[in-house]
Amino acid sequence: SDENAVNGERDDKHLTFFDEQNPTDQVGIGVCGESSVCHLDPPYSCYLCPKFQPYRHANHEQILECLLAGREERLKKYENARLGIQLDEVIAAVAQVAKLCEEGGDNV
Repeated sequence: SDENAVNGERDDKHLTFFDEQNPTDQVGIGVCGESSVCHLDPPYSCYLCPKFQPYRHANHEQILECLLAGREERLKKYENARLGIQLDEVIAAVAQVAKLCEEGGDNV
């Protein structure tokens, strides 16, 4: 929760996922624990960052579905499979967070 998160009181540190296929579909995914400006590419890079504090109640499964669909679309659209598989690490990290949240793990 925002109350328990480092930087939870700072609106600029709240992270939101926007579905590329439906930009009006937004999901609050967590809080950035970095005290300075982050130079990564939120929200994708957040799941790989040790300072990311995901919300337990967020719909991480939806984000996982969007990423998987985007990966498949890239693999079909581009001959260079690298564009599709670049998200594999992020997809694995999102799946791990979704699983931990489902299990009610204390690590999330």
